[in-house]
Amino acid sequence: MRLSPLDISKQEFARALRGYHPAEVRAFLEKVADEFAELDTERTTLYEQKLKLEAQLETYKKMEQSLRESLLMTQKSLEESRVNAEHQRELILREAELEAEQIKREADRHVADARYELERLAEQRDTYLKRLRYLLHSQQELIDMLEQETPLPERRDDEPSG
Repeated sequence: MRLSPLDISKQEFARALRGYHPAEVRAFLEKVADEFAELDTERTTLYEQKLKLEAQLETYKKMEQSLRESLLMTQKSLEESRVNAEHQRELILREAELEAEQIKREADRHVADARYELERLAEQRDTYLKRLRYLLHSQQELIDMLEQETPLPERRDDEPSG
């Protein structure tokens, strides 16, 4: 059974022949009852504070757990983003390499075509030069033959030149 301040202040003792002075006992009991009441009030206040603090602590624990979960999700998301970015980088790099290879092949083909065209043009030039030389040579021979076949009449001084 718990004692209350009222129990202490209302407590009665049997009278004995050589007992304590009743007024002093009463005053002491009143003092104990007052202090007991203060302690009980303080205990109640502390208990209420404890309950509030426990509720706050529980709230903070939930917040901490939520923050941890958020942090883990953020880290996971960042890791996924990093992996995706790395994958994207690799894809872009592969595409760029393929495109560069295709451009190089096209350029090589253009160079080969240009070389072939240059060789063809050089051959045509050589062929035209040979034909032109042959034509020039044959014309020279023709002129020489013509000069030898028919001599030119000698020119007289009285004939106009022309």
